[in-house]
Amino acid sequence: MATEPIGPVEGSDDPGTVVEVGGRYYILATSSLADENDGVLKHGETFAIFDRFGDIKPIGLGEEGLYHRGTRFLSGMRMRIGEERPLLLGSTARRDNARLAIDLTNPDMTLDGVELRRGTVHVSRSKVLWAAGCHERIELRNFGGSQVTLPVSLRFIADYRDIFEVRGLERPKRGTVHEPRVEDGSIVLSYDGLDGQRRTTRITFDPAPERVGHKEAAYELVLPPGRSIHLEVHISCETGTPRPNVTFGDAHERAGDELRGRFDRSARFSSSSELFDDWMKRSLADIVMMTSETAEGSYPYAGVPWFSTVFGRDGRRRC
Repeated sequence: MATEPIGPVEGSDDPGTVVEVGGRYYILATSSLADENDGVLKHGETFAIFDRFGDIKPIGLGEEGLYHRGTRFLSGMRMRIGEERPLLLGSTARRDNARLAIDLTNPDMTLDGVELRRGTVHVSRSKVLWAAGCHERIELRNFGGSQVTLPVSLRFIADYRDIFEVRGLERPKRGTVHEPRVEDGSIVLSYDGLDGQRRTTRITFDPAPERVGHKEAAYELVLPPGRSIHLEVHISCETGTPRPNVTFGDAHERAGDELRGRFDRSARFSSSSELFDDWMKRSLADIVMMTSETAEGSYPYAGVPWFSTVFGRDGRRRC
């Protein structure tokens, strides 16, 4: 029985190792699944699963990612300050499921010989799904008494596996994953499927980073005391012509308006228990998020992440 390490997990920043045991391959655990608390967003035929930090890591159960029409257009995404992962302060979805909000801060670290105490810089990440894309706004605010030069990097990978492959189904043949490229300051990942269709993940930035590579964008942010900087990252899932850029503000407003419209068309209820009413509102928000517009009208899709489609008993024509 072989238990020798075979290598690191492909595309992962985590030094997790694959080993062979009894003819089967396993990924050695480097974190507890009991600590997982993924954030989920969905809009139409697109859904995304992030970890509590707002990243996408290709380890653990491996279901995290940005999916569109059953294919994972982004399988890895991570944000770093220098070489360090930020410290988590909190992570939550808005009550209407329109936005995912993550609050982070810097760890104790040394930047160019200067000590930066943890908690000096607050990092806010807000994510919205709209029109086959993920739109993110990152705000970094310096609460220290002196200027800080902060190196921030974002790294991306895509495997273009469908949801059944992600669950563990082995396909005898796959299409071609192309080498990442840089076009006009954007990172472009692409895949030619066996169905003859090209799937493209286009990642754009505002403002432009100081450096853009095939898989990584890097900023050198100068933060005076008490000041903040905003970044926007747009990840578009394309199956044809490139989609027009949409600002985070526009995406957030449109997603919120659409969800509020669905709530307005839903049944209203109340009880003598405030806690029970909160549970029911939360359940209604989940049902509204899972409902998609089809050619035959609104329909509640089966659950994220393993289906998110019209599927058997998990969907009922109730909308």
